[in-house]
Amino acid sequence: MINSRWSSEWATLAKSLRGAVSDRATTIPPPGLPFSLVFRAEPGKGDVVLKIASAYEAASKRRVPPPAKALTNP
Repeated sequence: MINSRWSSEWATLAKSLRGAVSDRATTIPPPGLPFSLVFRAEPGKGDVVLKIASAYEAASKRRVPPPAKALTNP
């Protein structure tokens, strides 16, 4: 039976995770969630995606610029 097979696999996974799960809350440094977003559109509609993404970025004020070191050539 498929259900019993999946139940067995989930039970095995749960056993392997014991002790790996913390009861402490995860702290998320600013700017918080979401970490990333994906904007999609039909082929040829890249300009629409850029407008939407730009509007979101401006409205949310959550953009974090990359470190200055990342902007230099190696």
